Amino acid sequence: MKKQIFLMIAVLASVTAMGQSRDEFSIYGGGGLSTLNYKLSHGDAKLGFGGEAGLGYTYFFTESFGLGIGAEAAFYNSKIKLNDVLFSYNAIDRFGESFESRYKLNNFEEKQNAIFVNIPLMLQYQTGAKHKFYAAAGAKLGIPVSVKYETTGNADILSSGYYAYENVEYTTQEFLGFGELSSTKSKGDVDLKLACIVSVEAGAKWMLSEKLYLYTGVYFDYGVNNLAKDNDENFIVRNDMLSRDFSTNSVLSSRHSSYNSLNNTSETSKTLAEKIRPMAVGLKVRLSFGMGGFGNKSNMSNAVTFTPKPNKVAAAPKDNSSADAKKAEDARRAEEARRAEETRKAEEAKKAAVAKEAAYQAAVSEVEKTIDGYDLGSEYLDDSRRTYIDKKVELMKQYPNMTITIVGNCCDIDTDAINMREGELRAEAVKEYMVSKGISKDRLKIETKGKTNPIVPNTSEANRKKNRRVEFIVNN
Repeated sequence: MKKQIFLMIAVLASVTAMGQSRDEFSIYGGGGLSTLNYKLSHGDAKLGFGGEAGLGYTYFFTESFGLGIGAEAAFYNSKIKLNDVLFSYNAIDRFGESFESRYKLNNFEEKQNAIFVNIPLMLQYQTGAKHKFYAAAGAKLGIPVSVKYETTGNADILSSGYYAYENVEYTTQEFLGFGELSSTKSKGDVDLKLACIVSVEAGAKWMLSEKLYLYTGVYFDYGVNNLAKDNDENFIVRNDMLSRDFSTNSVLSSRHSSYNSLNNTSETSKTLAEKIRPMAVGLKVRLSFGMGGFGNKSNMSNAVTFTPKPNKVAAAPKDNSSADAKKAEDARRAEEARRAEETRKAEEAKKAAVAKEAAYQAAVSEVEKTIDGYDLGSEYLDDSRRTYIDKKVELMKQYPNMTITIVGNCCDIDTDAINMREGELRAEAVKEYMVSKGISKDRLKIETKGKTNPIVPNTSEANRKKNRRVEFIVNN
């Protein structure tokens, strides 16, 4: 890997030494959001900040277009947090009995930082005279040279064991390794695949001198392939089941099974982090040397205007002062008309944007209207409730990116557990109806708050009916 990187740098240096008039060589740096982007089966992934620095070479085959290559070091950071997460693994206890080793994890935090060497291939377009606008697009090959993880060691964990043949879960038997455990700080390396990255960049190119330019712009990189390698590492690591300490492998390289504590069922083992991709967006500054365009003759009036050299002997000028004055006046009026038209279009666009936002906020207000008045223990949707929900369905079809959370609520009658379940059934009934009307279930999330969130005191049946309700929360 290191030999490949040194070879690329040597090639760039050789190309620099042979520079011609259409060549441009640059050094650059950038920073902003720069992270390993992935989806977690459990927990929350937090994006991080980083940057990049590198060397580049661009060959301009016309005044406007050039092809660039280079080598850059890119720095990515990310973090995950896990709270109230359940894991399970098949295991054998000290007496040779098979059981399901279960863990409930809280306050877990892991940071990852990665260094990639990226090899870009970019097509650049530029336009303008002394100062230019530029845009570039292409791809990068990302070579992971260092990917490390580290945990805080402050996590809380409860260990238990489920014995299927007894249908019993043991939670406090220390001689079997169950009970409260203490986390230790974990760190190490992660092995990732090569990355294929789509990259775009745009901004301004300022001429500092005839052969010196400063680029300022924004860039966006996004990996299109999954960097995760197949592995069978368990997330929770215990060298000795009788020890009260535990450590972890990285979420980027671990598998796990999760289980439902209500009905003692477990999922199939799967990776914690799904579809790992590098992603970066930020500001970029580049200092370039060379023409950065087509041709590099010293007798040009500007380095990037490409205007022909005037004749040394000019003909005697004619007296065209009146015609020139008329042309100047016509040009001035045309410029005023152009600016007035641009102002008009900008005002129209602004008004349209305001109207669009107002319409969306009105839709949000309508979607978030609550349905109440349920009978005790009922989640039935009568015709009036269905008509009410139909309005929300039509608005969600108008705004296909809108997602909502459906929250079921109850009054204070019955136990906490029964009310939590009843709230869930009310939310689920609404979700199923909206799905039957054409709304994707991926856009609908359900929650239950049981009797914990009354809007009025539960002092009368009328108030209790108001508390037996379903709420709608627009997420975006």
